[in-house]
Amino acid sequence: LKFNRLATLSTDKDEITAALQMSTIIEVSDDKSKVRRVTSLPQLDDEFKRSVMKRTAYVKGFPLDEKLDSILEFFSDYGTENVIMRNYRNKKQKCYMFKGSCFVTFPTVEQCTEFVNKGCVPYKNTENLIRKFQAVYVEEKKVEIAQKRKKSKDAKEDANNIGAEANPEVTDSKELDDYPKKSLVYFTVECPDEEKSKITALNVKKHLISLGHDIKFVEMTPEEPFLIRLGVENAAISFIEKHAVDESTVEVLGVRLIFRAVPEDEESRYYAKLLALKKSTASSINRKRTRTQKHFHS
Repeated sequence: LKFNRLATLSTDKDEITAALQMSTIIEVSDDKSKVRRVTSLPQLDDEFKRSVMKRTAYVKGFPLDEKLDSILEFFSDYGTENVIMRNYRNKKQKCYMFKGSCFVTFPTVEQCTEFVNKGCVPYKNTENLIRKFQAVYVEEKKVEIAQKRKKSKDAKEDANNIGAEANPEVTDSKELDDYPKKSLVYFTVECPDEEKSKITALNVKKHLISLGHDIKFVEMTPEEPFLIRLGVENAAISFIEKHAVDESTVEVLGVRLIFRAVPEDEESRYYAKLLALKKSTASSINRKRTRTQKHFHS
């Protein structure tokens, strides 16, 4: 007796009991204090859900402030079995609000088909309600969601791929000054292709560190030249000079490495892209942290 919809109709226990005794769905106990279904609930398995979906229509075009009673009265002329108003959670107002659409279930597939294909179904100020089978609506939403996700993913990838040329704010940023100038070195591997697999970024880094170099990172991409990032400004100059004089230092696991300086403009683009990637990663972490914090309140 405590749920709101019943309370709007009546709060008189005897009146409610008398009304329920005429129901074909539920029965009232002898002491008139309990109720139960005449037949047990159907098993809510996948087959049952599919059978219900086949005779359920998606209907849109109702006023956003419409009440369930008005919608039920409207559908009573069509012999419907069940009507579900579709609501969403309004985060700002912290309440559920009507979407203006319903899922309407009919006793048979034929009745549902007749309603969906009906020429024109007006409702108050709506000239013709939008109608489609629930299965069609669900598939359309799946496609729409997939397209939105792909669009969002593509946009993120485009943002991450923006280099210094396309982003003057990054190119001109004083943050680039934090990176050491003339600290990048290109290198290639001089050996038959079948022997190149012996050389890894870790092998190269360990070898160069053993020679006293401050190596921050060795990057070996599928295509040469590969890249060495040193930790000190102007280190690339002394690095190349040292290995030009002492050729014994340019071999790793018996494979010869050829070093050359990275041109200034290419170095600037490299660090600009590195800075953009760091910002993008930091932004992504912050977004995840914010979403996590929203789910936990002290």
